[in-house]
Amino acid sequence: MALPKSGSSLIRIDGREYRWRVSRVHPHDRGSPQFQAPKAVIVQLASGTGQRLLVYTPYGGKAPEDDKTPITPALVEYMILAASRMGWKPLESGKEIVFNMDLTQKMTPAPKS
Repeated sequence: MALPKSGSSLIRIDGREYRWRVSRVHPHDRGSPQFQAPKAVIVQLASGTGQRLLVYTPYGGKAPEDDKTPITPALVEYMILAASRMGWKPLESGKEIVFNMDLTQKMTPAPKS
């Protein structure tokens, strides 16, 4: 299923256009090791095809303990390039690939749920 145009943004990297959006992680889910981040970034080819990328990030939260750094297009570009180096294949269909990002912007594969 394609990301909706409403509430998402476009970004072009290396001649390829992607659609991305920021999603809030429900506070109830944040107790689980996979969902400790306040926000998740979802990325997919703008055409709505191919494998989705999901990155849980510590940035952009509103709770007192959250990092207030905004999620910018530059950060999303970094996520896309890093995920591509670590095995994300946006042109291929398949199950979404999930990463966790820490405050140093290091991305690691998320534990399987």
